[in-house]
Amino acid sequence: MKIIPPRPAALTIISIAIALAMYFFLLGAYFPGGGFAAGIMIATAYITALFAFGKESVERYCCARQLLALCCMGMSLYILLALLGASNFGSGSFLSDAFIHSKTLSAIALNLSMAIAFGAGISCIAAIFFNYSPEEPD
Repeated sequence: MKIIPPRPAALTIISIAIALAMYFFLLGAYFPGGGFAAGIMIATAYITALFAFGKESVERYCCARQLLALCCMGMSLYILLALLGASNFGSGSFLSDAFIHSKTLSAIALNLSMAIAFGAGISCIAAIFFNYSPEEPD
């Protein structure tokens, strides 16, 4: 027996999760929250869509390979910002301020890289587990 949430309720949950993700992301430059919380909310929206609409419906818009590529891009951006902070362009210490002249730009860029990496990474893990079906024992 499959338990599938009603689609209108799922759309409401997905909309709220995306709105909260944007709120956490924009607020994260100045207050707690930021990229990690935004990424978790995006992953929540993706997992809800998987359960509500099914794997085939969701994979038409975003498959596990695309999520993995997005996760790699987010982590690469995060590493680049960390190295920029340690270089002469930044403040000279690893992962502090990649752009010495604009702390806000540094915070937004770090939050963006974390949101992409965590959101795509957790969604990718969920997609992989959603596709996994154990073999029947003989």
